[in-house]
Amino acid sequence: MKCNICLSVYLFVFFTETVSGMDPDGIKLTLQELIPMLKDLTLNIKDYKFKIPETWNDYAAGTAEFQKNSISGLETANLDLIEANLLTPKKEKLTQNNITFELTFDKIVIFTDYKLDIALLNTVPLYGSGTFSFGIAEVHIFSNVKFTDKHFRNMRLDDLILKIRIKEYNESYITGFWNNDEVSNYITTEINLVSQFIIWILNLLGEPCIDCVLSNSMEYIINSVIDAKKIYPVYCSCIKENWKESLGGILDGGIFFAKKMLGI
Repeated sequence: MKCNICLSVYLFVFFTETVSGMDPDGIKLTLQELIPMLKDLTLNIKDYKFKIPETWNDYAAGTAEFQKNSISGLETANLDLIEANLLTPKKEKLTQNNITFELTFDKIVIFTDYKLDIALLNTVPLYGSGTFSFGIAEVHIFSNVKFTDKHFRNMRLDDLILKIRIKEYNESYITGFWNNDEVSNYITTEINLVSQFIIWILNLLGEPCIDCVLSNSMEYIINSVIDAKKIYPVYCSCIKENWKESLGGILDGGIFFAKKMLGI
């Protein structure tokens, strides 16, 4: 059964409202009931057309279209719930929950039909129409989540530890770039080579800097999406001071773009 992104948002809202003030056994039971729903879930993301703003035209100009966008592989999910604790008494106005879990996927694949008509620096043409698929395999996600909630409107993430390890890449490909099969095949080869290298680097350098940046960034994104009352900026000691503001701007731009793509 294919579902749109609204279902995943609904599941997230349902989970956070349900575990509010719940005892650890109740949290475990709720997660065990929700995870099987992923078995039949493919996220279909709405079509999107993007036109580069005129203010960027000194660097790039043109349009990009993405259709039949989907994320598959969620049906391969397997959850190992390590710990679930209620950190405050149920009678408190706001309750604080702590959940530690490991989630694994055999694979995750992103697919889209694209159409490009873009010029970089008025010199380099990026055009063509075809399909693009990018995948990763043997994905291991370890997370410790501490969040405060009584009613969904009051929810916020207080602390998020997130570690992602990707052991393999899933064969990725692109067709139709420059409307040329030979060029597309060459880019496909390069994508797979670069993917292998990036996965190797991420696994090699995962601790502590990348884990910190990923955890803080995801906490910032989630709190921004749910409109939490308190949103803390990304802070990691390994990031230079003059980069922190730039990272915040990139995340804000990414959140805006993602909301447009997902129709949130």
